[in-house]
Amino acid sequence: MIWSWEVKPRASRRHLASFIAIAIPILGQGWFTPQQLCADPNTQPDASIDVSHPRSRSLKSLANNSTSLDATAKVASTSSASRSSHSASKPRRSASAPRTVREVHAEDSQSPVEKESFTHSRRVHGLQVMGEPHEVTIRFVHRVWNLSPQTLRGVDVGVAVPKSDVHQLVRSVDFTPPATRETTNRWGQKTARFFLDRLDSNESFEVRSTIRVSIRDLEWRVSHGDVGAYEDIPKPIRDHYLRDGTNYRLASPRIVAAAERTRIAGSGMLEQVRRIHDYVTDHLEYERDHRWDAADRVLTRGRGSCSEYAYLMIALCRLNGIPARYAGGTRIQNVRDHTSPYIDRVFHRWVEVYLPGIGWYPIDPTENDRRGAEGDYYRYFGRLPWSYLTLVHGDGDGLESGILGWDYRSSTKWSRPLRLTTGGVRVERFAVWLSSDKAEASVATPQASGPEGRSGN
Repeated sequence: MIWSWEVKPRASRRHLASFIAIAIPILGQGWFTPQQLCADPNTQPDASIDVSHPRSRSLKSLANNSTSLDATAKVASTSSASRSSHSASKPRRSASAPRTVREVHAEDSQSPVEKESFTHSRRVHGLQVMGEPHEVTIRFVHRVWNLSPQTLRGVDVGVAVPKSDVHQLVRSVDFTPPATRETTNRWGQKTARFFLDRLDSNESFEVRSTIRVSIRDLEWRVSHGDVGAYEDIPKPIRDHYLRDGTNYRLASPRIVAAAERTRIAGSGMLEQVRRIHDYVTDHLEYERDHRWDAADRVLTRGRGSCSEYAYLMIALCRLNGIPARYAGGTRIQNVRDHTSPYIDRVFHRWVEVYLPGIGWYPIDPTENDRRGAEGDYYRYFGRLPWSYLTLVHGDGDGLESGILGWDYRSSTKWSRPLRLTTGGVRVERFAVWLSSDKAEASVATPQASGPEGRSGN
């Protein structure tokens, strides 16, 4: 069966950008940015041939066979670059759990590779730092209300702990109340855990984290020739970021057909990623629907939230042999017009693809699509602004992802009752951005905005 979809009107206007994207590297014109390719951006012509043909260029295998995926990716990127010359109530805390743990400080918790990545980011091939770092304090709040007549028992609240990377230097993360313990999932994501024996009817519980961080505006200026071959992808990256997931549905006929439509014969990885990005933005319209449906359902519907854009792009990348994962966190949506303090209730998720010789490369298809009406289709293709704070990198399936599951902020679970009769549980999350000079200023806690089955984008 051949599937067909309606393509947005602007899809017929992107051939010029596609020609420039391919012609510049061939003609040896040097560095370019994704933004420089969009004088009149439109989609690339259809092609559907196998991309499994390896490129001739290869990198030496990694000497360090680290079990950490993030560390493996960073070591691979650095090595390749050098060879290229470049509470409202008082719920009861669990009696069996310790009452306090020390504050989570980034200087103590980050590995040497992570701490060096921010300071020595110019070792990353093609990475340009735009201006000086922004010193920011962000307060994240997670509230849970038990609106049912039943008592919740064995309550477990998990809050994502951000870590330092090339984009952000997390100086400290302090929790109120102190976390019971900290766990790390298979993807290396740390989560602060808070355990309660019970949460009675009409009681609430609140967790606050204060994050002090330096964030930079980054742009990856790379050409197609800077990216290694498919076989240069480290095995741990391939093993974990090419497999299926419940929200990717790689075996779905609709997703398989879409992946075939985006495939470019004999292309490099950067060209292939751009084609997939264009396909996603051409076939979806943004809608903040508070849904996190699987990729095939999103494609059928033709509309989606930022999480759903990410699921679809990740699915198509993986079927084309390109490792991909999501990143999620809080952001200032309009930097020019925002005031401090800025309250984010929406949150945001975007995509990262692994390019050998470069490392994890950020792409925000949702924001690019929303800016398309202004002709700025690729503003966030290989760019990560200072107004984004990453809370989570990784995937969402199974026990290996821990309590967060597919969420990228925080989560609440309980052991009993298995089913609530009436009322339910209400959860609210928001983040308050403060500039460094207002970090100690008192900020009124926002009032609850109403029941939320799933807050966020």
